[in-house]
Amino acid sequence: MSNKEIVIGAAKALPWLLLLFVVCAIARNRLQTLNLDWLNPFLGFLFFVGGALIIKRFLGAVLSRLQDEG
Repeated sequence: MSNKEIVIGAAKALPWLLLLFVVCAIARNRLQTLNLDWLNPFLGFLFFVGGALIIKRFLGAVLSRLQDEG
């Protein structure tokens, strides 16, 4: 697997990370509108865990392809 394929594989995670960011930003805005600011730490935790799972999924796929070839 070339470096180009690794970069393309990792770049596939970017739209999902952007979508997660937008959804969390909208949810945070709605929480502030509804005076539910105490839920913001929970939303930050979900953003962190969701981002980690997305990155793990795509980088895991890239690493498994590298192991298959090596």
